[in-house]
Amino acid sequence: MKKIICCILLLCVIFSFPSCNNYEIADSFIENKIENGYNNFLAGGSLCLVNGKLYSYNLNALVNKKAIVITPEKSVEMLSQKNQAFLGIITRFYQYDNAIYSFNDNSERLYQYNFIDKKFVKSNLKIKKCLDYYLDNDLFVYYADNDKLCIRYKDKEKILDLNVYRFFLMGKTIYLLTDEGSLYTYDLLSPKNNCKYLTELADDAVGDVFTVCYNYIYYVNYNNDKNTNELWKYSLIDKTKKRIVDKNVKSVNMYDKSFYYIVDNNLYVDSVKGNPQKVTDVSADEIYIFGDKWIYLKDLDGRIYRSTHDGKITEKVFG
Repeated sequence: MKKIICCILLLCVIFSFPSCNNYEIADSFIENKIENGYNNFLAGGSLCLVNGKLYSYNLNALVNKKAIVITPEKSVEMLSQKNQAFLGIITRFYQYDNAIYSFNDNSERLYQYNFIDKKFVKSNLKIKKCLDYYLDNDLFVYYADNDKLCIRYKDKEKILDLNVYRFFLMGKTIYLLTDEGSLYTYDLLSPKNNCKYLTELADDAVGDVFTVCYNYIYYVNYNNDKNTNELWKYSLIDKTKKRIVDKNVKSVNMYDKSFYYIVDNNLYVDSVKGNPQKVTDVSADEIYIFGDKWIYLKDLDGRIYRSTHDGKITEKVFG
C-alpha cells in the first residue's frame, strides 16, 4: 500500500527574518515546567527550550545549515565553530531530561550537545532511521539495520517482526502502526512481549501523523477522492472512529488531554472537553509545547511565536 506522507515535516530557521508587527514581543520565555516526552517525541524537534534558552537550527537546502541559540534577552549566539562540520548534517533535535540529542546522517550515530563547549559529542547509540526514535533512562526504541523496530528495555532487547511505520509510547505500552494501517500494541511489562493486534485504522493509506493522546489515537487517513490527508481519531474506549478535519494537516503536538494541530496555518485544539476549537490565527507551520502555559509556534520564515493554551495571549518571541 502506498504511503502518503502527511506534510508535518520539520522545517527550517532562516536568518533573514521579515518584519511582523502583529504581535507584541515576549518579555521572557523561561519556563519552569518542561514536558520533554510530549514535545519532542519521535525525534520531532527543530526547537528546544533548556535552562531558559531556545535552541533552534536551519535545514534549508538553499542556505548554509546553521544552529543558533536564542537567549532570554533575544540575542542570537552561534554554536562553536569547531562543530560546524557536524552542523552541516545535523538532523532534528531530541530533548530529554534537559539534554539535547541530534542525529548524524553520515555516521548514523546519536550525538549529545555539550553546553560548555557548545558542540555535539558522538554517543555509542546507532540508529538506522533518524525520523523515529525514543530515548529515556530505561527505554531505547529505534530502527535497526534491517529497518525493523528494535525495543531495548532495561537489560532486554527485542526486534519486532512487524513492518512498523510509526510508533508512540504511552505509559508502558507502545502503540504500533504498520505500513498497511494496522494497529498493534506492545506491552513493555509483559513477560512474553508479544504484539497484540487491535484494529485497522486507515481505509486508504497511512500518513505521518500517529499520536496517542489520553484515550484517543490521532492519525492521518489519505482520501483518494479528495487527494487530502484527513485527520481522524480512534477511541481506545468504545473503538469508534471520528473524522476531525478533511483538510491537510501540517503539524501536530499534544499536551495532557489536548491534541493540537495546524490547518490552513491556524492552530486548533481537540480535547475531551468538546469539539475542536481555534486557539490562535497566527500563521505557523510547527508546534512546540514546553509547559502548561505556552505553546510555541514557528512559521516558514523562521519566526517564532508563542500562545497561551487558551489562545488569549499571542506574542512574538523571535524574528
